[in-house]
Amino acid sequence: MGSVLIFSIISCLLILGGFIYIVILKSKEGEFPKDNIKVINFLSQYTNGYCEGFYLNKIFGDKRSIINFRPTDVDFNYAHKVGDQDVVVKNSLIETFPKGTLSNEVSIMYLLPPDAESLPKDFRETTLGKAFANIIAKQNARDVALEVLKSKSNVEDDLLMRTEGKQRVKEFLEQNLELNKEIVKIKESNERRGGGNSYMPPKQM
Repeated sequence: MGSVLIFSIISCLLILGGFIYIVILKSKEGEFPKDNIKVINFLSQYTNGYCEGFYLNKIFGDKRSIINFRPTDVDFNYAHKVGDQDVVVKNSLIETFPKGTLSNEVSIMYLLPPDAESLPKDFRETTLGKAFANIIAKQNARDVALEVLKSKSNVEDDLLMRTEGKQRVKEFLEQNLELNKEIVKIKESNERRGGGNSYMPPKQM
């Protein structure tokens, strides 16, 4: 009788534990976005010290964007007090690796600071930190080169427009001058014939 009672109690506990586990899983479903993009943030000084989380949203800009993420590197005793974080990042320093590249379960998004000096000091001195510093420096140099090329192209287009515009104005004035000369000749010819001041302008072909 006693063994049956113990077995019944254990069975009830197992069923109850399973039910609680399912409830916890269901409650977690709405906690993180379905696309599961993991954010690794190297600008934690601007996000209350939070370095990782799940991507929630992105506000696009021409050169910079705002990334909104939900931190996961939290003290779970205070997790309920942690709010979503926003961080401004240069578009060229957002590196995203699709699911299956580094992780089979999630995409991974690295957010890098605008310069190597903005990396956390202790991290900056490590081998990985130096590698990231090199990546940032190269990307910034590439950005500057692209800006120079874009600026050069804009200047060339402007000069071309000005040159072509001046040429077209010159051609118009020359054509107008020739037309005025032709009108004067016809008017003088009419006057010599006694036609008065009336004249007929030449037909335009």
